[in-house]
Amino acid sequence: MQANTRDTLLFISGLACAVLAALIPMLAAPGLNALFFGFGDDIPLLSYFFLKKYLVLWVLPVITCAIRLFWPYKKSRNLVSVLVGFSSLPIVALLFFFSLYLLKMKMG
Repeated sequence: MQANTRDTLLFISGLACAVLAALIPMLAAPGLNALFFGFGDDIPLLSYFFLKKYLVLWVLPVITCAIRLFWPYKKSRNLVSVLVGFSSLPIVALLFFFSLYLLKMKMG
């Protein structure tokens, strides 16, 4: 496989991870809003972010693409964009589940 094709496939997979990182909270938040906001608006800040401000996460795919296009060092553009894309999924997933844990602890 040529290096250019490999770089493109890595970028697409990193971009897919960034899209998944934004998509998972977006799909889960509406169902969780009805459940958790019935207990009042006194919820942890991280949980509030994931349940109400989850659309901000769509900046992750944009950042991944912007790095690929505008990173100042051409040799590392692909590597950095792939790392940002791949790392966004586990980070967002861990923070999302931690925010749900905080809500569960808050409920008692």
